Formats: sequence, structure tokens, C-alpha cells
Amino acid sequence: SRAGYDYVSNIVNFTGSDKIILELFGGPIMYLVSKYAIVPKLKRTAGYDGENPRKALYKELNDWTDNGIGNNDFHGGDKPDMADLNVYGVIQSQRFLPVFNDIQSNMNPKFVSWYERMDKEMP
Repeated sequence: SRAGYDYVSNIVNFTGSDKIILELFGGPIMYLVSKYAIVPKLKRTAGYDGENPRKALYKELNDWTDNGIGNNDFHGGDKPDMADLNVYGVIQSQRFLPVFNDIQSNMNPKFVSWYERMDKEMP
């Protein structure tokens, strides 16, 4: 997405020609990687239907909330463990992209509370 390109372009020190190449070819290449490598693997291994990526994301995050966290503050109980850190890291990597706001406004409040607790735990 354009937001992803802008984020990477501003964070990483690319040369002018690298930025042009990234802008021209990055999107189409990532589309092809997604279509021919990532989606087939997700269909094979995770039961993804290939139709609605946001629905699949919400399903996985709700599963994490219900079965990973349960009635605890964290997967690790009172303190985060590696599973908490892994999920938090994936969501945190989206913080400056539109999907992050979508997650925050459409997710189970229990998940949002867990994420806020993780924010407080991180240095």
C-alpha cells in the first residue's frame, strides 16, 4: 500500500534510485508474492479461505484473545511470555499503517485491553 511505502521510505535510508525502484516495482512484486506464495500456504496450513483477509485477521486475533489469553492478563498469566511478545510484535509492526487503526476500532475490547497492557510492559 502507499502508506506502507511511505513508512518504509521515510524510515530506511534509500538512495533516490532505490526509492524509485521500490515505488515502481515493490507493490506489484509483493502482490505476486502474496498471491502465489503466501495465500496458498495460508490456505494449506491455516485454513484461510482466501476471500477476506480482514475477517481472517479478526478470527485469529479473537482466537488469540479467547484461547491464548483466556481470563488472564497475558498468555503468561500475570506477566507476558514469548507468545505475548510474538503477537504483540506482529501487531506493533503495523502501528503506523491503516490496518492498525482498523484493528483497534474493530476488535474485541478484551484484545485491545491486552494490547494496552502490553504497551505498558514494554520498555
